[in-house]
Amino acid sequence: MARPSKKKIRVGFIGVGGFGAARRRWVRESGRFQLVSAFDPSQAAIDVALREDGPFDVADSVESLATRDDIEVVFITSPPHLHVEQGMRAVRPFRHLFVEKPLSHDLKEARRLVRFCDVLRVLLGVGFTMRSQPGALLCKQLINAGELGTIVAANITNMHSGGLTIPADNWRFHREWNPGGPLFQLGVHELDLLRWWFGDGEVVSAISRDGISGKPTPDAFTLLLRFGECAATLHAHYVCAYHHGAQIFGTKANLYYSLDPETVTIQRRRDSGKEARESLELPTVSEVDAMIAFADAVRKGRPYSPNGEDGIATLKMVYDAIELAKRSER
Repeated sequence: MARPSKKKIRVGFIGVGGFGAARRRWVRESGRFQLVSAFDPSQAAIDVALREDGPFDVADSVESLATRDDIEVVFITSPPHLHVEQGMRAVRPFRHLFVEKPLSHDLKEARRLVRFCDVLRVLLGVGFTMRSQPGALLCKQLINAGELGTIVAANITNMHSGGLTIPADNWRFHREWNPGGPLFQLGVHELDLLRWWFGDGEVVSAISRDGISGKPTPDAFTLLLRFGECAATLHAHYVCAYHHGAQIFGTKANLYYSLDPETVTIQRRRDSGKEARESLELPTVSEVDAMIAFADAVRKGRPYSPNGEDGIATLKMVYDAIELAKRSER
């Protein structure tokens, strides 16, 4: 096996504040990358990034960053409606992309970016960070090992009350930029997680709620999904107290996964009585490991997942749910 190059991968960042700050930290802590240029319209965000990751060149536009010939990877952490436009400007032969979820606000445009990266034969990583949660990984390991038996059903939730507190002029409440509201921003994580656990799935039905927050985007989504023979429900809401977790029900055992705090408990079926739950030890894993895997994929020419096809598959499920919710209102 070829040894990975000790030379750090030179990267550019489009967006260094907000979630970009978290992505920079994971990139930095991986020890595999060197930030050489960044663009952000916020000078305050640039100043913080310079203190944490400097010195680096401060680009005055996406174009000036994209025209540099010394960047091997561009990380895009801007709002989703900018992802494809910025990605198409930044990508080129031998330069890879890493884009935060969702891949785009427009399914057709997302497919265009994926096809372009395929033509150039460069990597397109997508920031589905739930795959790096210790509890999510443990659930996948137990499912794959057959510890739950036949999976009967699952329920997954991701909700907070940001729709009631975040200012109305935030990009999240522009319907053309965030057409699915909390499903687009929160539920897309859970759709990817369900696909990772169970394989490809489909949306059977969907119900959305509007008018609670007074914002123009939906406030809540509830989905019924099918993954093979397994049924699943998904709740993604912007107007409820924080809750994030999943329950997976099988013929041998049930799993209960919570992210506040992060825990996984298992309830093994017995032939009689009410079965107690047992707390399980979580594996040691984080998004830093995902960044190390991405760096190895860049250096060794390996595939990387989650990738553009994963981004398209989950985005299609979001748009299928939006359409089904519209039909249910007619």
